[in-house]
Amino acid sequence: MIDNSKYYLNLYSDASGVFKSFPRNDRKEIEFDNAIHKNSNIISFNLLYNIIKFYKTYTRFIAEFNMYYFNDLDSEDFIGQVDSQINSLYDEIFGDKTILTQFFEKEKYQLKDDPLIKELQEKIKAWSSKTTHDIKNGERLYKYHYVYSIVLFITMNTVINELYADREQHIKSIYQLVKGYDLLEESLGLINKLLYSDKERYFHIRFNGEDVIENVKHNIT
Repeated sequence: MIDNSKYYLNLYSDASGVFKSFPRNDRKEIEFDNAIHKNSNIISFNLLYNIIKFYKTYTRFIAEFNMYYFNDLDSEDFIGQVDSQINSLYDEIFGDKTILTQFFEKEKYQLKDDPLIKELQEKIKAWSSKTTHDIKNGERLYKYHYVYSIVLFITMNTVINELYADREQHIKSIYQLVKGYDLLEESLGLINKLLYSDKERYFHIRFNGEDVIENVKHNIT
């Protein structure tokens, strides 16, 4: 897994760019429907740009490795399923996600006036304003990328942790990443519900053998 860590870090970073494209309102709540936002064109462009960026990194990763290789098989299986759902969401939005590949080698400034980019922005706005099974589409897009990035980062750092001299500080930094555990708990709960019809099966994010969310709940200051 150490050999793949560079790719995992890039995937984590680019997936984070997708969910961080969603704005928050004055009450600090995430606005999943960017079509109603006063800056909807800017938001949809940034969201689209970050989706293209993530999809480029993802396709190169798959071409190189074909699948995830984790020491933890439960996390490996879970991230693979989340990955599959993200790909399905892209097909929902764009009809065929491979349309994004033509923009892989273009800089951000080169995309702004592209007529196809504007068309894809409109698709994002229309799609994100709808619901599927009583869940906002934008919420699904946000939470899948959010959980994907957190699970990937923590799983990767479970291995990297062994290389750190100051392990205590490293562990503290991991838990600091998920100090907003309520959003993570809510997002993970939604994804478990969407992925597993068997209610007995539930994926828990673990670091050093401990449940990350429960640890943060009881120890954060």
